[in-house]
Amino acid sequence: LEDPDLVPAVRDRVVEAIARLGAETVDVDFPELDLVDDALGAIVLREAWEVHHELFAREGENYGPGTRALLELGAKVTDAEYEAGLADREKIAAAFARVFQTVDVLAGPTVAYPAPHEDPPFGAPEGEVESRYSAPYNLAGTPAISLPAGLAAGNLPAGLQLAAAVCADELLLSVAHRYEEAA
Repeated sequence: LEDPDLVPAVRDRVVEAIARLGAETVDVDFPELDLVDDALGAIVLREAWEVHHELFAREGENYGPGTRALLELGAKVTDAEYEAGLADREKIAAAFARVFQTVDVLAGPTVAYPAPHEDPPFGAPEGEVESRYSAPYNLAGTPAISLPAGLAAGNLPAGLQLAAAVCADELLLSVAHRYEEAA
């Protein structure tokens, strides 16, 4: 919630949503989050390239410009960068396991800004922060869910994201259900 890119109205909706849960809140220390962007970028770009490279070689002009640009970046990910990304993913997953020994659920915003009318264009600043809060969970394989947290700027929705430990899906869904009943 201290992220300077988090729109104040979204922060307010998320704080209100967390309060609706009626749970005790604590801050957690998670320095491994600094590893997420590079690790996710190396892994996702490289694996996307591996899946698409043959079709891309034949029909690259049929890909949209944003997808084409991402695939071209994926072609440049070295083996060393990919292996480092995989190693960092393990560190991040271990850090989540450590955090979930002290808390049952993590709560925060889904995205730093209200839902846009359409996806931000490739390379736009909004696109750079679009997955900032969901990427760590995706990378580590940690279950997470996004729920409506109310309306923010422009009468557009803000999202509350909840996450729980690996294999704690039932707990996560029960907390999400509790929130929906309270909201």
